[in-house]
Amino acid sequence: MRSSAITNRLKVKKMEETLDIIKKRLHENFKKQIDALILALDASSSIASTRSMSLANDIRYTSRFWKTRADQFIERISNIENLGAGDVIRMLELLPPDRAMIRYDLERLTITYRDICMSGKEEVVDLFLHAESACDRGDFDIGMNILEQIVQIDRRFFLAWLILGYGNLTHRNNPAEASKCFEQAQNFIHHEYADHYRSMLVELAAKAQEKTENPSTAIKTLKRLRLIEKEKPFTEYLIARQYARNGQKREAILHLQSVFDSNPEFIALAYIEQEFKIIQSDVLSLFDELNTDWSDNFEKLFDKVDKIIEMIKIYGLDERNREILGKLGSIQSKRKAIIAEGCYSRYREFFIRKIHEFIPSFPDIVVEELETVAEERREEINALNQFIFSKFKDTRGPTSFVALGIWIVVSIIIYLVIVSGDSSPLVGLMAIIAMIPFGYFAYSAYEKFHENRTTIKKIGNEPVNMVRGHQREINWTKANIQSQIPHDGWA
Repeated sequence: MRSSAITNRLKVKKMEETLDIIKKRLHENFKKQIDALILALDASSSIASTRSMSLANDIRYTSRFWKTRADQFIERISNIENLGAGDVIRMLELLPPDRAMIRYDLERLTITYRDICMSGKEEVVDLFLHAESACDRGDFDIGMNILEQIVQIDRRFFLAWLILGYGNLTHRNNPAEASKCFEQAQNFIHHEYADHYRSMLVELAAKAQEKTENPSTAIKTLKRLRLIEKEKPFTEYLIARQYARNGQKREAILHLQSVFDSNPEFIALAYIEQEFKIIQSDVLSLFDELNTDWSDNFEKLFDKVDKIIEMIKIYGLDERNREILGKLGSIQSKRKAIIAEGCYSRYREFFIRKIHEFIPSFPDIVVEELETVAEERREEINALNQFIFSKFKDTRGPTSFVALGIWIVVSIIIYLVIVSGDSSPLVGLMAIIAMIPFGYFAYSAYEKFHENRTTIKKIGNEPVNMVRGHQREINWTKANIQSQIPHDGWA
C-alpha cells in the first residue's frame, strides 16, 4: 500500500515536471508565432498603402487586434490553474486560424488530459509518462520508441497515438505517418469529451496532410472538422487555404467570403499568406466591396443621427442636459476617429460593438428632454392665456358702467324730445322702456366683439405640437436605425 502511494506521488511529480516544460514551450512557441504574424502585418501595411489607405488601415487594425488577443492568451497561460476543456475552447478563440500546434500543447495542460492519462493500465501509464517526459525534453528517439511499445501493449490508449503523431510531424518530419497516427487515435476515443478531442486530432491530421502537399486530402479532413466545430470561421479559412493551394480559386473565394463577412480580422491574414497569392486580387476585390458597403452603412447611419443632433441644436438640449452633452461629444469623437481610420474592420466594429452604446439610449434621452421642453412650453402658453383673459375681465366692469351711462343719457334725451312735443309723459316712458332691448343687444354685441378680439390674441398649442412632432420624428429615426441593424447585417 505504501509502495503504491509512493509510486503515485512519483507519477504526479513527473506529470508536474512535464506540465512545466509544456507551459514554457507553449509560451515560447506562441510568442514566436504571434511576433512573426505581427511583423508580417506591419510590413505589409506599408506596402498596401500604395494601393489603398483603407486596406493599409485595415491591416494596421488587424495587427492591433491580434496583438490584443495574444496579450489575453499569454495572460491566461500565465495564470493557468485547473484548466478544463471549456477553458481551452475559449482560449482557442483568441488564436489565429493556423493554431493546431499551439492547441496540441494547450490541451495537454488540462485536468481532463491528466485524468485520461492516469485512467490507463498501470504498466501503460508508467511507460507513457516516461515517453512523454522524454519527448518534451527533446529526447524524441527514446520517447517514440517507448510510445511504439505502448501501442503494441494497448492499442486503445489514444494519448500514445497523439504523441506519436506529433513526434512524426515535428521530429521525424514524416507527415504521412503523423496523419495515420492522428487518425488511429480518433478510433479509440471513448470519453465524455470525445468530440472535443476528436476535433483536436482532426485539426492535427489536417495540419499533417497539409505538409504532405496533398490539399485534397486536407480539404476532406477539414470538412470533417467543420461538422464537429459547427462551421467555425477558422475552419472555413483553413479550407479556403487548401482550395487555393490546390488551384481551386472559385471554391477558395466562396469560403473566404463567408469568413470575411463575420471575421474581418482574417482579411489581412489572407492578404499576407503565400498560399493565397493565387487569389490575392480576388481577396482585394472582396475587401473593396465590403469596405464600400460598410462605409455606406456608416454614412447612412450618421445621416439619421445628424437629424437627432439638429433637434438638439434647435432646442439647445446640449446646454440643458449634461448627459446629452456627454453622449453628443462621445458620438462626434468616435465618428471623427472612424472616418480618419476608415476601413471595413473599423466600420464593422462600430456597428457590432459600439452602436449599442448610443442606440436606443441616445435618442431616448433626447426624446425625454424634449418632453420637458414641451411641458415648459405648455405652462408658458397657459400662463400667457390666463394673463390675456384676466385683462379682458379687468376691462369688462368699467365698460359696463360706461355703456349703462350712455344708455341712461340717450334715454333721457329721447324722453325729453317726446315730452317737449305734444306727447304725454306716458308715451315718453314707453319709449324709454322700448329702448331697453336695443341697449341690451348693443351691449351684448360689443361684449362679443371684445371677447372675440381677446380670443384671437390667445396663444394656441402650435409650439407644443411642434415639439411633439420632433419627438415623433426622433422616435421614428431610432426605430428606423434599429430595424436596419439586422436587415443590413450590422449586428
